[in-house]
Amino acid sequence: MLESDDSKVDPPSGHANDVHGVKYSLMLRAVGDAPPMLKTKFQLSGDKLISFVMAFLHKHIKTDKGIYVFCGSSFCPNPDQSIKELFDAFQIGGELTICYSFQETWG
Repeated sequence: MLESDDSKVDPPSGHANDVHGVKYSLMLRAVGDAPPMLKTKFQLSGDKLISFVMAFLHKHIKTDKGIYVFCGSSFCPNPDQSIKELFDAFQIGGELTICYSFQETWG
């Protein structure tokens, strides 16, 4: 489960051997006609895949529609990419922003 980001956490070091146990800051942002979530900031282990985030969104938005996710407002990651890989490539200020939509907004 994604953990709510109610407390401040030091940014992860990003070393390959620290994927397990390190929590990465994640912000989920609705785009287009997708409904916004009440809580948008979470902490997630770096070994989780983006498919985990997509399943989380499906469960909490309660929709049968397809959900598209984007990093950096343009890159559509593969479902088998890890949070650590995306964090290393797209984080800004120690936080990875993942936009989600019901339609292919970017990419």
